[in-house]
Amino acid sequence: MDSQIAEQLVGSVELLIPELILVAAACVLFVGGTVYRSRTTWSAAALVAIGLAFLAWWWGPAGDSVTSSVGLVAFTPLASYVAVLSLAAVAVVVLSGWNQVPDFRAAEFHACLLVIAAGTMLVGAANDLILLFLALEMISIPTYVVLYLPRQDASNQEAALKYFLLSVFASAVFLFGISYLYGLSGTTNLTALSVALPIQRESGFDHLVGLAVVLVLAGLSFRVAAVPFHFYAPDVYQGTVPVCAGLLAAIPKLAGFVGMLIVLNAALGLTAAESWFPEVRSVITAVCWILALASMTIGNLLALLQSNPRRLLAYSSIAHAGYVLVGVGAALAASDSGGQEAVLFYLAIYTAMTLGAFGVLGLLGASAEAVEDLAGLARTRPLYALALAVCLFSLTGLPPTAGFWAKLYVFLAAWASGGTLYRVLAIALALNAAVAAWYYIRIVAIMYLRSPGREPAVATDRPGLIGAAACAAFVVGVFAFPGWIWTASWQAVPQADQPAQAMSVPESLQALAQER
Repeated sequence: MDSQIAEQLVGSVELLIPELILVAAACVLFVGGTVYRSRTTWSAAALVAIGLAFLAWWWGPAGDSVTSSVGLVAFTPLASYVAVLSLAAVAVVVLSGWNQVPDFRAAEFHACLLVIAAGTMLVGAANDLILLFLALEMISIPTYVVLYLPRQDASNQEAALKYFLLSVFASAVFLFGISYLYGLSGTTNLTALSVALPIQRESGFDHLVGLAVVLVLAGLSFRVAAVPFHFYAPDVYQGTVPVCAGLLAAIPKLAGFVGMLIVLNAALGLTAAESWFPEVRSVITAVCWILALASMTIGNLLALLQSNPRRLLAYSSIAHAGYVLVGVGAALAASDSGGQEAVLFYLAIYTAMTLGAFGVLGLLGASAEAVEDLAGLARTRPLYALALAVCLFSLTGLPPTAGFWAKLYVFLAAWASGGTLYRVLAIALALNAAVAAWYYIRIVAIMYLRSPGREPAVATDRPGLIGAAACAAFVVGVFAFPGWIWTASWQAVPQADQPAQAMSVPESLQALAQER
């Protein structure tokens, strides 16, 4: 057994080449930044590293060369989906932060971004609870540094400290939850876990399984800024610079929801024909219903009261966490509802429109500290206004933007779950989207219908404008051609006829599970 595990660990290295490229490049940037200071050089180097990592993924192992189920990582469609999405998202953040970070901090800033990208890719590829935890920490720890680097005033330091303290607590809760899963199954391997836990269904451990899943959800709910774990978001987003707020709104949410799906698939069998723990699954379904409704409603209602655009988008991100939780709950309520596919589709669209909105705010800098500062932006900076308007329309869920399809797919997944509660939640989603339209469209109206008070005193930031324009073009393009990304999200979800490769689990692991 030990030799087999050692062999799988060595074999996993082949699947980690893109992540290793990113980490190696980050090390070069960390060291190089001590002797050479140039934000243009290090920004370009970060983009080159991302491009090399993408090429390594493109030329990587074929989809049928997945490692056996005792491996730490697996080259699966989900891993590929998350890898491409995370690389694209971090590339946009690099462009947005190109001219927003001082020269003497640029190398460290972009190095941390590369580590965050590697951590996000590892979340999608993780086939072990310990690796999943380490991948999430690879995102969290560099994020503390990224929040601090662009500027060192009191508000920025306060934002970094708040996120650090609460993130440590969330990590402890998540680790506590996976320790229960290990205690119940005797393994941290996710595939073996999906075999070991069903064996325990007659042992009366339902309450412990439920406790473990609730703790995992609580730890991940902090990362996705879902109510009641959302309190840090408005203060942190307002205290830091827009590029860091955009990173915080997109990347941890992507990793958190993907991690949520991975753990729920392993512990409760979302795609299994028969639920392993039906009582636990019904309880977790109800918990997701409550979290989704609270996040949507509280996020949108409090966003109506905000005057600072970053704080407004912080509450918007809380509401969007609620929308995605509708899809998670729908997947729990009915395995054939399409909830998992809707979640992955929504995450791709949400990442683009959020990074685009924060990217435009970063272009405006200190001249956009209040919503009223955007008055007449369509006349003074028409390209900025257009990119921001497209992203805001997409956040609203209006055609012709991809946000329309994202909300529609989540709505249909909730409706298809067949339960009265989730059909009520689907209606609540539609009502919340209507409420959110008020504060999104109000910003667009201010930009296009108000006279400019003063022209924003900002220089043209070409890389930042390219990043924001790419996000706006993406959400418009996906509206016209949504099929390719929907197909990718559908393929990324484990299918019911592929029950977690249970047959490939070594007999020794199955015997251990039965003994426990």
